Amino acid sequence: MKFSKLLSAFAIAAALYFAPSVSQAQMKTDLRAGAFGKQSSIFIGGGLRMGIGNSLYLNPMINYAFTNPGTIFFDLDGHFDFPVSAVHLYAGPGLGVYVYDGGTTAQLNLLVGVGFDVSGYELYIQPKFAVAGGSRFLQVGLGARF
Repeated sequence: MKFSKLLSAFAIAAALYFAPSVSQAQMKTDLRAGAFGKQSSIFIGGGLRMGIGNSLYLNPMINYAFTNPGTIFFDLDGHFDFPVSAVHLYAGPGLGVYVYDGGTTAQLNLLVGVGFDVSGYELYIQPKFAVAGGSRFLQVGLGARF
């Protein structure tokens, strides 16, 4: 069951990746790792960051948390990049699906982040506050976009 949901998410991400309305110059691969929740559970994930307008981006992603049993997050976050020189400050909302042992629930996200250009890559830190099924948790990720 979880595998089919993961496969569906990858299919959606692939469709978005090859969508003709978004040029390759506006799209970056996004890899991340971090911790979330009260137990600071470790997660890894990836996605795409797609430019959709002047300083506006969509960021579909999949994260896997090493909980017992594992937890999967499917997120579609949006954010606005604030115009600052070499540092990228951004903030925005998002929606997601939280798949865990007890079931599946919708998730609302609010994120902020700061990124730095380093040798053609963007390294970033991104705290995200999420509300899912009556639970609230903080997710902090470190990542790279290329």
